[in-house]
Amino acid sequence: MTNQEKLDILNSMKIIDEDCGGGELVYVNVEYNKENIEKISQVVPDVNVYLKNVGDPDGTKEGIDIVIAAFEHANADFYYKGKFVIFTKEQLLEMYEDEKGKRMKAENELKNYISQFNYVKGHIQDTLEALG
Repeated sequence: MTNQEKLDILNSMKIIDEDCGGGELVYVNVEYNKENIEKISQVVPDVNVYLKNVGDPDGTKEGIDIVIAAFEHANADFYYKGKFVIFTKEQLLEMYEDEKGKRMKAENELKNYISQFNYVKGHIQDTLEALG
């Protein structure tokens, strides 16, 4: 089974709670039920070990965290709008080029601001010298 197929299985489950605070994905919980356990068992090597160690380590059966299943067992790249995704090489290259363009624009703006600052600084210094 491909990683994308594994992610499709995980993404097919209804999310009941998630925490994506501060740009970091903490957990994504799905309902603790037989159907979801069967789905997760298609993604992780041993579903019982997974549930005990990371999916439901407290044994509350209130939900199953699927973050580790997605990132470690299905090689997800990102969690976006309630779905785990894998980027293609083309998408990664496009994102790189976009970020490179943003960085170059920011660097040029910084150079312009520095030039403007130095001009104003020089003008103020000349004025202060003239005043005495």
